[in-house]
Amino acid sequence: PPSAAGSAAGSSRSQISRTGMSIATPSSIYEREVGLITGRARVTDVIRARCAAWKPAKHELYTAPARTRFGMTVFPDTRHVTEADMPLSGSYMADHERFKTTNNIQSIFSVPDPKHPQAEDTLRKHARNEFRIERIRQRQREFTERCWAANQAAQEFDEMKIARKALNQLNYERKIKMACA
Repeated sequence: PPSAAGSAAGSSRSQISRTGMSIATPSSIYEREVGLITGRARVTDVIRARCAAWKPAKHELYTAPARTRFGMTVFPDTRHVTEADMPLSGSYMADHERFKTTNNIQSIFSVPDPKHPQAEDTLRKHARNEFRIERIRQRQREFTERCWAANQAAQEFDEMKIARKALNQLNYERKIKMACA
């Protein structure tokens, strides 16, 4: 038994010395940090240490709770379509324009109001028709200009053809006179 007691005491002593040894020497957990401080680290560890501060952690990325089946669909704000009293709405009218009396608008003595919806629609319709008519007129003008240019070219070609024919005839008669003389 004395040897057994001594071996038990020896094993506890060696365990204590192992603990002290692990405290005294840098462990493998902090080996990278110690290497960075002393200047004996790998290049990848240095780069990783410099870039790690800029990478977001998981708790920074996922700040909102997970979406439920009703939260998966995005419903855009359509109030600008349905509510005409919002300032950014396409059909927004200020109060002084919206509360005009029908008598003022429909009177034959009043100036046509471009903000009145019916007048706005007719103005838009007339502008669209005017644009179409102007486009048709422009096409017709271009067509007549092209026809005129083609006719001019054909007439010039015919004149040159007649002139060439006459020149060839004169040249032929000159050659015959020279041959006969």
